[in-house]
Amino acid sequence: MLTILQAVGIGMNGANANDMLSSSLPMSLAFLAIGVYGLYIFVQLGALRGTTSTNSFGPDPLDGTA
Repeated sequence: MLTILQAVGIGMNGANANDMLSSSLPMSLAFLAIGVYGLYIFVQLGALRGTTSTNSFGPDPLDGTA
């Protein structure tokens, strides 16, 4: 139970909080960069429209005439 309280920051004094903030800033920036890159990949692969005419995979399924 004590480790759970420490993980959420309950019962920390100022010295421990400063050490935690200084060491977690690079990790937070890394997670932010990974999240932004993941969002970029999702948009590129899943949200943008592809080729609008017939290609090597067949007719456009979103055209309505296929």
